[in-house]
Amino acid sequence: MGDLNAHHIVFGCQSNNSRGNSLYNLIDELDLCILNDGSATTVQIPNRNASAIDVTLVNPAIAPLCEWRIHDDSMGSYHYPTQVVVNVKPSTYEVLPVEEKYIYCKADWTEYYNFLKHLFVS
Repeated sequence: MGDLNAHHIVFGCQSNNSRGNSLYNLIDELDLCILNDGSATTVQIPNRNASAIDVTLVNPAIAPLCEWRIHDDSMGSYHYPTQVVVNVKPSTYEVLPVEEKYIYCKADWTEYYNFLKHLFVS
């Protein structure tokens, strides 16, 4: 998610620019999903149309779980705040206990230090 300053009609802009075309090609190449719904993400000001240059991309596996929206108050910014809600209940997934892989109390730290010193200083 970010202010990518890329104009493309698929994001909700009125036209495409080279950055927008490049971004769209990259999105296609990486098989990402665009969450934008076409709503303007910037405020319309005199001599400048509202645009959708704030783009949100996700992996297709989580796209159906996401709700994308913009806030209706820019709070003084040129950009409307963007919000993404990922509808996942933590209790749905099993959290495994952390396994201790290393026995730090049995490490020979002096030998380890000397090994690294020899490796990087020599």
